[in-house]
Amino acid sequence: MAKDFPGTTPIPLGYTYQAADTYYVAPGTGLVVNVSNNEIVTGGIALPGGTIIPVIPVLSYTYHASPASLSAAVNDAVNGSNTITTWGVTVPIIAAAVGFVLVVLAVFLWLRGGSRGRPTGLAHPERHPAPAGGV
Repeated sequence: MAKDFPGTTPIPLGYTYQAADTYYVAPGTGLVVNVSNNEIVTGGIALPGGTIIPVIPVLSYTYHASPASLSAAVNDAVNGSNTITTWGVTVPIIAAAVGFVLVVLAVFLWLRGGSRGRPTGLAHPERHPAPAGGV
């Protein structure tokens, strides 16, 4: 540009960035339920001390979740929370209860007596020695 405008001095440019982002997260699942973003990048004149005088917005970005995406995210968070509760609380409690009942049953059967590890009710086969001198 110096060729097109001889005798001009360059103006140093700088940029500032501002953001105000809000994320609503379901505490049980960690899923992002709602989002609100507002970001602005402003171009300006950079002074020698590092200060930037804002002149014009270069980028202005605002986003809010639509009602449909908000509803879908809430539904996902509820389903995820139910799944975590089922597999993280309910199933282990049921498995522990079944295991306890099986241990009590095993102790009861052991104390009741029985074979104590020996087979019962089996007829011992009679041994007949083979005749000497042949089959």
